[in-house]
Amino acid sequence: MLKDYPEFADTAKASDSRVYADATDWPMNRRARNMTPQVISDRFAARKPRGILAAHFSAAVALLLAAPLLVATAGAQDLVQEEIIYESEDDSGAEFLGDVAYPDQGAGCLQGDLAGSCGDFGEDCDDSVYDPGYACYRPLIPISGLQARWEYLLWWTQGSAVPPLVTTSPQGTTRDQAGVLGQDTSILFGDTGLTGESRSGGRIAMTWWMGPARRTGIEGSYFGLGSASTLYRAASTGDPILARPFFNIGEGEQDARLITFDGLVTGSVAVDATTELQGVEVLLRRSFFRQQASHTDFVFGYRFGRLDDGLLISESTVSTDPLTVGTTFDLFDQFDTENRFHGAELGVIWERKTRRWTWEVLMKLALGNTHSRVFIDGSTTTTAPDTDPVVTSGGLLALPTNMGVYDDNHFTVMPELGITVGYDLTRRLRATFGYTLFYWSRVARPGDQIDFDVNDSQFSGGTLSGAPRPEFSWVPTDFWAQGLNFGLEYRF
Repeated sequence: MLKDYPEFADTAKASDSRVYADATDWPMNRRARNMTPQVISDRFAARKPRGILAAHFSAAVALLLAAPLLVATAGAQDLVQEEIIYESEDDSGAEFLGDVAYPDQGAGCLQGDLAGSCGDFGEDCDDSVYDPGYACYRPLIPISGLQARWEYLLWWTQGSAVPPLVTTSPQGTTRDQAGVLGQDTSILFGDTGLTGESRSGGRIAMTWWMGPARRTGIEGSYFGLGSASTLYRAASTGDPILARPFFNIGEGEQDARLITFDGLVTGSVAVDATTELQGVEVLLRRSFFRQQASHTDFVFGYRFGRLDDGLLISESTVSTDPLTVGTTFDLFDQFDTENRFHGAELGVIWERKTRRWTWEVLMKLALGNTHSRVFIDGSTTTTAPDTDPVVTSGGLLALPTNMGVYDDNHFTVMPELGITVGYDLTRRLRATFGYTLFYWSRVARPGDQIDFDVNDSQFSGGTLSGAPRPEFSWVPTDFWAQGLNFGLEYRF
């Protein structure tokens, strides 16, 4: 029979079991693409029978091939009239789009775009649906339902800018110039960004596809970076000189509080800066443009962001001045900020698959409100010899005029860009590697909330005299995070 129909001959003779992702690469004749039982029936009917037996045989074959289509049409509830994502049962990693699935005939019984040459029949195909040698399909596995991705993050974040916090001067510098900015002074810590080093984190994303077409899904994700810390410690008995600079508004010039100075004071200073970043997304994902090897999805939903920063400056000194010898001073300044974002997010995800490789590009934009909170506190504990400690409010940069809790709300934007490359290790497990850039506008960070202008009449619990400085004022800034992602994706 096949010698009379040369357009099918190469299909019937083929014995390889490869799966082809592109219809143009199939070993069967291109005219045989998308052969439904009706089309095959029409092909047979169109040919002139060779004799009465040939005519009867052609009619019988046409009737045999058309019958299942008529039955399937009559029982339309048994057909799934939508595209379904399938994956080859072997480890080729190929994915396909099918036109019509017959669930009762098994996952591999597709009609249309998946013809290959694999012998008489696909493993799950019923001979009442497919004619021998003309439409044998490899058994395929539907990919639908739950999809999960776990990622290790190696990210960098924008540092929190702070003013000069600790300074030093050469030995021999006079007391009134030691540690003072603008003199022969070196900055030991500060005047730069803190907590901007690389750090590890994790992200998990779960997607539940509603229906075998994988056109609509619900996606939830969480990411968090481990707490990043910047620590500074310094101590001296007078050499080197250690000081904390500020601008003295009473004198109208730069000044410094001495921590160590030969013959006057010995002590130590410590600075602790921390930052934490977390985020949550709940999105509706809908495919709106789909081709054989690629698809573009639209996402819309809710996004939450959390950024917490802390800055603690503490010092401990012991007076060696003959007038106050043995008196200790322990003080701290604390500046903490919290930022909470709630907003709506929309975006586009494009993905392309070539054999085992996938390329994904993600672009998102979230718009919403950021609630920022700033907490400022300070304290000084003075202990003279043979007396009880005396605790007063305020340190050096955190004094009663700016101490307190402050809240603010403002409109912010949060865009995100991601690029990911994946490689299929098995038909369900994929290794991924990518890059993410994340941005958050108008956030509060500790260093920006420090007022460097100080009225020293408030030191050690003194009564304010003059301008109420330091004072609090909102100083928002922008924040970014970027880095590399290493992950595994599993399709259940």
